[in-house]
Amino acid sequence: MPYPAALGQRPLEVHEAYAALEQFAADYGRDPLLLLMHAAVPETLRPDLLNLIRVNFLAAHGPDPSLEADVLFSPLSTALGGGYYRIDPQVRWHCLVMLRSLHRHDPRPRIRRIAELLWRYVEAREHQASRVADPQMAEFLDIQRWVALAFLEPASAAHAFADALRQVGTTGSTVALRLGGLASAIEVPLAGQPELLAYARGLDALAGGNEEEARRLLGALGSDEIRVRDIVLKAPGAVLAAYKRAPPATADGEGTDTAPEEVRRHRNVLIRASGRERNPTSGEWLDMDEHFGVINPGDCRHLDASALSEAAWPDALSDILAADTVICDPGMGAPDMLYLIGIALGLRHGAVIPVAAAGFQSAACARWLDVFSTYPVGGDRVPQIAEDEFAAQWAARLAETPGITLHGPTLSNEGDQASSASPDISNACLVIEGRQLDKGWAMATMSSFFPPSARDEAIRQAIESAGMEKLTDRVPADKSTSLLVEELSKAPVAIVDITGGEHDTLIQLGLRQALRPGRTLILQGDPPSTSAAPPFTPQTSLHVIRYTGTQDSLDTQAAARLSEAITQWLNASRNQPTVDSPVYLALPQLQPPRWLAAEPAPERPTESEVQAPTAVWALTIRQRGDSALQFMLLIDGQRIDATVHFQRTLVDPLLRQLVSDTRLQRDTLQTLIHLLLPREFAALPAAGRYHLTLGPDTALLPWEQLFHNPADPFAHLFPPRVIRRLDGLRPPSLRRQPESLNALLIGNPQTAGTLPDQESGLPDLPGAQREVVGVMSALNAAGFTTSVGTDENASAVMSRIFARDYRILLISGNAVHEYPRPDGSKVTGFVLSDGVFLTALELQQMRTMPEVVFLNGCHAGRPVADSSDGPPRDMVLALLKAGVQVVVAPGWAVDDLGAATFSESFFTALASGSRFEDAVDTARQASAAAAPDLNTWAAYQAWGDPDYRLLPAPGSAA
Repeated sequence: MPYPAALGQRPLEVHEAYAALEQFAADYGRDPLLLLMHAAVPETLRPDLLNLIRVNFLAAHGPDPSLEADVLFSPLSTALGGGYYRIDPQVRWHCLVMLRSLHRHDPRPRIRRIAELLWRYVEAREHQASRVADPQMAEFLDIQRWVALAFLEPASAAHAFADALRQVGTTGSTVALRLGGLASAIEVPLAGQPELLAYARGLDALAGGNEEEARRLLGALGSDEIRVRDIVLKAPGAVLAAYKRAPPATADGEGTDTAPEEVRRHRNVLIRASGRERNPTSGEWLDMDEHFGVINPGDCRHLDASALSEAAWPDALSDILAADTVICDPGMGAPDMLYLIGIALGLRHGAVIPVAAAGFQSAACARWLDVFSTYPVGGDRVPQIAEDEFAAQWAARLAETPGITLHGPTLSNEGDQASSASPDISNACLVIEGRQLDKGWAMATMSSFFPPSARDEAIRQAIESAGMEKLTDRVPADKSTSLLVEELSKAPVAIVDITGGEHDTLIQLGLRQALRPGRTLILQGDPPSTSAAPPFTPQTSLHVIRYTGTQDSLDTQAAARLSEAITQWLNASRNQPTVDSPVYLALPQLQPPRWLAAEPAPERPTESEVQAPTAVWALTIRQRGDSALQFMLLIDGQRIDATVHFQRTLVDPLLRQLVSDTRLQRDTLQTLIHLLLPREFAALPAAGRYHLTLGPDTALLPWEQLFHNPADPFAHLFPPRVIRRLDGLRPPSLRRQPESLNALLIGNPQTAGTLPDQESGLPDLPGAQREVVGVMSALNAAGFTTSVGTDENASAVMSRIFARDYRILLISGNAVHEYPRPDGSKVTGFVLSDGVFLTALELQQMRTMPEVVFLNGCHAGRPVADSSDGPPRDMVLALLKAGVQVVVAPGWAVDDLGAATFSESFFTALASGSRFEDAVDTARQASAAAAPDLNTWAAYQAWGDPDYRLLPAPGSAA
């Protein structure tokens, strides 16, 4: 049965779409049909989105990425240009019906799960895409957000869509065209709103000048207004009448004499208490409800934190995220109110505008809420002119942008101070605490007023017992807001004592919940007798440890119990899910704010959420001239050739910057990816494995980082599986192969007397010694005989190397790259003692070459651009040419912890029978998990056969 002739020319009829699907199933088979059914959820497709859907929902059907090509290039899909594709609307409808039927017994609807993935995809891409540079991508993401919302929350989507239609003019508006087109994208999930969809298509027809179609659509709706909850749309008859009176539209979509298009309404959220509040200093009472109209700008959602149930939190947080302005009136500082204000600051700091009644504002809030606008109170005693002046000032303040900036100058009472560079807090536990002062006022104070209490000692002992460092906010007035925000967002663990209900502490707790998805512990003791404020009630998702006593009065036994409980939580938290923040639990699609200096490492999703790409790229890369790279890619039996030209003066400094720091430099990396990788590769499915064939010149480039795309929202989960091979390598045939199970492990050799500027020796590497012990245990368990040398001089090291044959050689120590000698020559290798270096020259002289060599020293694997005919200086290439089967070495400086983790994980996997490629991947993942913000996992360059095994696989015939 041929495909319908109208396919691609016009939308198909129902029977035509069904016939087209039958033909597609006959031509392509079951698996492509299943992928097509899943791909029907998005309104428009891109190759990366389709690949994401396949690896998440159809991974069990095999790793063949040609399924994606079957969908994108089939007759049922229309290419829109720029890498975008669209499935015929009726075909899409049939696919969704079949998908819903096929998975009708799933505990969670399959379509909803795809929509959740689509929502996360849009959120991640919006952080990376520039609306100015790529308007097509911006429009694509806007439509997909509507589609995902329509499947996840149909009622909310219908309400928002109606609201958007209400704000659109009907005389040739380009926005009307866009919304009318959007109706077709969301018509399946909003099938219960046929009048709303017809209304949108009618506006679309009017905007396009098709009055006949508009009359057909709008005329069928009758003369009544269209209502969607509280949204009232102009009656269809009135829309048509207004169109007849309007002047004709010009080519740019604007009439010759039309009124300005209606401005989109400004959405506001007001966080403010209800009822009456009392100033404990003056004793004066304030009726918050009476003055609500004074600060309400209209179209305002009022949030009273004390009246919010946990079930209402998702809607409240969504409103804060969607609002143009978040108005915060803390009043006298009700604990729940301050906590919610802290969350609002963390989520929308640039949109927050503080306001307070004159004489009714917390002094402790000034640090976070900047300059308050104060409105007059006092009933009839307030002159009308004062109220008029405030109204004018308030209107001007609301019109200003932006709101509060958390990166501004310090608000210290001692004056502005420059914020120094922040220290590494990756192993720190942030402790947020304060002191309750007289009459319930909670204020930031100097720590010298309060010597450490029994509670403080209990916390300190617990943190030290867990092997962490204490980072405290006991002196909040001495810190800038930017430094505090950095600590709140970066600290992997936080302990917050809310016993006294201090205003500053509660705001920081809210900030922490908005900035960091998890690992926050709440401490709560007996409230001070002087406190008149109601106690703060933590939400159920938060971890709370309650203790008997106050911050300053805790007996010895209670302190011991508290310390033990905190220690247990700290140890357990390392293995718990990272998300316990009520904010991120209420809004699973929410991502931590991008304006932070560094994001917390997201927790690895389960396999049902995201899986690693599976495509294999066999890629040969050769250099042509001084500034061109030639790529030859074999993928799925096809060959793709590409050449990239680049400017040395541009690329070389970026490369030096990339490898000169152990931190992962995402911006530099993204720039180099665009400069050095072919554009043709961008449309290909993401690779799960890269088998690279490189020459000495192209080996200089850090491919392990270049194939780690920071623009991919899930790239951090799966470090690229890159294995290198030497182009044109012909191993020697006369070299003996080792037959014994011997391994030589050299760690932290002595270095005194070798480097003129370090005559007493380089610093010891205790991590290298521990690494050798860990590798020794793994190899001994696999039946190897290990020879271990640590802290030995050059003579002892050389004696061990040539004492016997080895199958494994591990050297972990200080290495140099192209170090200038006094005679003018340069040396690359490991630094030993007494003027000796261990270089490629010595290793090549081994009569029996090891099968596995691991050179674990900074820059030990960095290629040497050597065109001379003298002794080889490139250790890795020399070993490969000498017959070593696999070599692993870092191409630049590495972090000690990450290096030890990589080495131990690699040998443990290799000794258990894993393939070389799998063992390297295991090591990369372990190293990345140990130091996610560093590039140590990418520094290691693995050379050899991906299928090499040190020992037979468990259960194999061998």
